Amino acid sequence: MHSRALTQKLLLILLFSLCSYLVVGLGFHLKWKSELAACWQARASSGELPDSEVFSWPLALVFDVTWWPVYAWANTYHFGDPFATPCTRMESYPQKCDQECF
Repeated sequence: MHSRALTQKLLLILLFSLCSYLVVGLGFHLKWKSELAACWQARASSGELPDSEVFSWPLALVFDVTWWPVYAWANTYHFGDPFATPCTRMESYPQKCDQECF
């Protein structure tokens, strides 16, 4: 009986950890999408064409919720902000070109 109670407690801890991970991932996805929408509006108001979506929303949601620690770490490491967008990247690495850069 004791091992069964221990197994149930461990499963409960695992379930709680998984739910917490997914909730934080969903929060990351929503925050990053709002930052991205603000970036697209800023770029559109300056006359630029914003980037298009790479993945449809269900697939993007799955990727963001699953891989949010990797995205947050990489963005923080490279750009100093876990929610880095193309606007953040342009501020971090401005292009110095007289003509269009490729």
